[in-house]
Amino acid sequence: MRYANKKYAIWGFGLSEDQADTLRGYTGSMYRLRLWDEDFPEFTHMDLEPPCLICFGLDRCRAFAALSRMETAHLEMVPKALFLHEGYSSADVEEALDLGCGAILRPPFTPERLEPVLRKATETAALHKDILNMTREIGLERELLENKNETLDFLVNFLTSTTEQLDEKEVLRTAFVSLGKLFPVQSLNAVLTHENDEGSIDAELY
Repeated sequence: MRYANKKYAIWGFGLSEDQADTLRGYTGSMYRLRLWDEDFPEFTHMDLEPPCLICFGLDRCRAFAALSRMETAHLEMVPKALFLHEGYSSADVEEALDLGCGAILRPPFTPERLEPVLRKATETAALHKDILNMTREIGLERELLENKNETLDFLVNFLTSTTEQLDEKEVLRTAFVSLGKLFPVQSLNAVLTHENDEGSIDAELY
């Protein structure tokens, strides 16, 4: 699979020792696991690697949902999993869904229950990366096209303005003004030649 050789970050908040140990044991070398017991980190800090999955205990999930959107907007598309405690109720499950958890893990926490959650998270992360790369490429192509259009517009306007004039000096003055919009032109010189009645070439220097 395309994500097989890549490490992905997983964040965990408010997990019990049993839940954290199960997660550590299964993630192995394919994932980098970071756990926080209480306070949330500064999510916009540059040192934090974006996660492919965020795992919560119920209390921390509630606290995360209460944070301002300014703090967590960039994490909205990251899959979220809730690790339920022993003795959970159906109300806990409903609340987890309302809080935006796409996966709900019930005890006992076994590799068989974790595996599909992690697989889906890595597939989503890989797809998200592909979309970002595609968006970036489209943006670059659009920028190149806009530059080409601007150049074409300039050439059309330049040729139109210069060919409207019959006087050579006026043509050169118009060319000087037009070229000065693109380049730091300080002077514009030209040599105009034409064949005279005697068959020789006359030249005028401007």
